[in-house]
Amino acid sequence: MEIREMQQQDEQSINRLLNQLGYPMTVEETARRLTKIKKDKVNGTTIIVAEASNGEILGFAQWLVLDSLLFEPLTYLIALVVDENSRSKGIGSQLLQRVEDWSKDHGMDGVILHSGVERHKAHCFYEKSGYQIRKEQKNILKLF
Repeated sequence: MEIREMQQQDEQSINRLLNQLGYPMTVEETARRLTKIKKDKVNGTTIIVAEASNGEILGFAQWLVLDSLLFEPLTYLIALVVDENSRSKGIGSQLLQRVEDWSKDHGMDGVILHSGVERHKAHCFYEKSGYQIRKEQKNILKLF
């Protein structure tokens, strides 16, 4: 398995994984969002994929730099998902390790993420990886 930066031809695989994660959208919506992300490098968004030797994308991670007055710079892990048929095989750990290595190499103080309260298996995964659940919050959003 190879972990590499996402490429345009990965759109369908990313779409499939996003749908598995519970974010239903069309391939066209995914492609539009990926195009915008690639153009807008201001926030430093990075996306990596885990690719099997047969070319199948088994998972991906997306993160950005979170600069804040509240704390020192952190890597904000937006998404980490492994194909439902490939979970518990170390793929998520390898993706997370790559995120952590990038963070250390770029002077971040740590990695922060948000995970829905219903994602118990994900919480166990992160805790086994050394993460601590700090608090529960409300997710407040206003769309325009």
